[in-house]
Amino acid sequence: MITRGAPSQVAILLQQVQQPATATSATKLRDTRWELTELNGQPAAPGEGEVPHLVLRSKGKLSGWTGCNTIAGSYIAEQGALQFTPAATTMKMCPPPVMEQEQALGAALKATTGYRIEGETLELLNGQQVLAKFQAKAR
Repeated sequence: MITRGAPSQVAILLQQVQQPATATSATKLRDTRWELTELNGQPAAPGEGEVPHLVLRSKGKLSGWTGCNTIAGSYIAEQGALQFTPAATTMKMCPPPVMEQEQALGAALKATTGYRIEGETLELLNGQQVLAKFQAKAR
């Protein structure tokens, strides 16, 4: 008698959770130049001048380029969660496609609740929805 009188059936409740970013991913998140490759499921446009990008610096500071304007702000990253605070940008006007992408990137940053790093790719997430993808570039 293996169960020694205990019930022979067991009910187990499983709940799927998002895997937190590893310590190496959290380290890599910071001080890496992340170049925008995809936004809302569409390939990113090159913008004017340099490629749209973000750099999440230590002490929660954000800097980057939207494809039209520079961006500066703050962020909070902890165990796979990521939140951006309202960012300041320069106010240069650019052609409509570049401005539309800039606005969509701003909306994606506001909606971000988490992130995932796979290899050299950073994904900004809202729950499980991928809002934007970035590729790490050597600085």
